[in-house]
Amino acid sequence: EAARCYKSYARQFKTSEYVDKALYNAALNYEREKMIEQSIQTKLALINNYSESELVPKALYQVAGNMHALAIFSEASKAYEFYAANFPDREEAKEALRFAALFRQGLGQIDLAVKNAKAYMKLIGKKDPEKAAEVYFSLGTMYEKQGDWDRVERHFKSYIKDYGNVGTVDLRLAAYTRLGNAYMSMKRKDENKAQRAYEAAYEAFKALPDAEKAKLKGGRAAVAEARFKMGEAIFREFSSMKLNIRAYRNVKKYLAEMTKKIGDRGRLIVKARDIYLEVINFRSANWAIAALARIGQMYQAAANDIYDAPAPGKFTEEGKEVFTGAMAEKAAIPEGKAIEAYVLCIKKAQELRWFNEWSDLSERQLAKLNPREYRYNAEQRAKPVNFGGMQVKPAIITQLKEQEEDG
Repeated sequence: EAARCYKSYARQFKTSEYVDKALYNAALNYEREKMIEQSIQTKLALINNYSESELVPKALYQVAGNMHALAIFSEASKAYEFYAANFPDREEAKEALRFAALFRQGLGQIDLAVKNAKAYMKLIGKKDPEKAAEVYFSLGTMYEKQGDWDRVERHFKSYIKDYGNVGTVDLRLAAYTRLGNAYMSMKRKDENKAQRAYEAAYEAFKALPDAEKAKLKGGRAAVAEARFKMGEAIFREFSSMKLNIRAYRNVKKYLAEMTKKIGDRGRLIVKARDIYLEVINFRSANWAIAALARIGQMYQAAANDIYDAPAPGKFTEEGKEVFTGAMAEKAAIPEGKAIEAYVLCIKKAQELRWFNEWSDLSERQLAKLNPREYRYNAEQRAKPVNFGGMQVKPAIITQLKEQEEDG
């Protein structure tokens, strides 16, 4: 009722010096009654028709906040950007740019996100170094989305140097991991530098007091990823070391070479497995599931190589059959361990309700290894994603859209 009275006054006395105040009070009353769309429309009338009013900045920031709350992200971004461009000296301008950068990034509008983040950095200066570090870090994630890996590498090296001791521990750990990922994604990838970056994340985590480790959020997942990718270096070495045994006619020589090669591969499996098991302790769903699947893959590869080992050339056909049977018995041991790892992977995915390409791989391999007991379920499960990339024009909003955008 009060809102309608204020709006009625504004319509009847358009030249009054109190029209802007009437519209603003009407909007506030609408908002108190949870009539958010009417509140936004009334504030827009004030903004667009009484641009000289001292209430415009407050109304505009509230419109942005309303659209933010309604998850109309592109319109909220435009309102925040318009606010920051027209009222850069107001305290809210910094927060407006920070929100606009986050929303543009989520919408996939990376160039606009970078522009907002840089404007924020310029406004904030040295007044709030921790927030500056957060936004500077986010610039690197935007360059990742663009696939500009040389720039990503330079950016996170710069972050570690200039903000590593200013930003949160979570971001410092994540910066090392992202730097490692950049080295592995560049056209001329550098695995040695990548491994040093991953190791830096891992060592930085180990050096933290237990109390600080307990407070970690995203940093724990970043270290889990780094540790997993340290295991991946051993996995690649294992994969390149094929069993490939010459079919010597001399049985002793053949068995000696086979024993040595199986032993060498077995040591790599143990070395990688210990790292992957450690990954699980970081309690990061994605990387715990990945680690268990990788353990399964290594044991399965070892079993397959033993199954496929050719018999020594000196053996008769009967001897070759006996040899093949003996190899099948030896292969059953690593195959059993592969099945065990895959089962654990699926159970962990079910426990955490986190299904990804690694849990899917485990399901498929179990169905191959033991089709009587395990079936592959090709059900598509939902995965966490960014909200959709809506394309918008850069002009200031003139009215509220009737439908909300996907959030």
